Amino acid sequence: MNLCNIKKFIFPLILFLTLIQACKKTEVFVNKLDFLHILPDSQSKLPQKIAILPFKNLTGNEEAFDILRKTFYNHFSSLKYKDKELFEVDSDLAESNITIDQIYSVKSSDPNEEIYKRLGNILGVDGLIFGKITSFKKTFAVVYSRVAVGLSVRMVRVSDGKIIWEAEDIAKTHDGGVSIEPIGLAFGVARASMNMKEIQLFRVSDDLSRMLVETIP
Repeated sequence: MNLCNIKKFIFPLILFLTLIQACKKTEVFVNKLDFLHILPDSQSKLPQKIAILPFKNLTGNEEAFDILRKTFYNHFSSLKYKDKELFEVDSDLAESNITIDQIYSVKSSDPNEEIYKRLGNILGVDGLIFGKITSFKKTFAVVYSRVAVGLSVRMVRVSDGKIIWEAEDIAKTHDGGVSIEPIGLAFGVARASMNMKEIQLFRVSDDLSRMLVETIP
């Protein structure tokens, strides 16, 4: 077999092996929550109907707003609470000229804020969920990639403005690796590149939302 034929055989093989390696599952690192608080007597007087308000996006990444709010809502909707559809929440807020800045002008330390009762009346709910997107990053460095998604959320009882539940965390995933071997280098580049696909941002957002929702009383 001459050199030309060997090259024709080797290069497709390397490409095939690289793609197989790149498709290996990437682990999402979700450790103990960075912060979790549950009101001691919350079980005795939980809200019945909850509205998930628009999340405040602190990241500058426009994708973060829809992805995180929707993934959080999808997991929350499986709980015992009655939930108000997101489009209904947004429509009611728009009709009342309520902006995100107005919503998040509330000081969480002040339970007497009138905005709670106003929002409750507008939306027809007795519980509100506020959320702030603290991280939504994807980093690529040839053979290494990293995705980090952070969210801070709290549930407030409209009747008295008390925070029933509050949690915060950042979920991370990374892939790729450093190798001095040509084939190993190709594996690292391919895996890191595939990790950068938008599906990773959805996946990490979904894992983070599920983990947070599981702690709701």
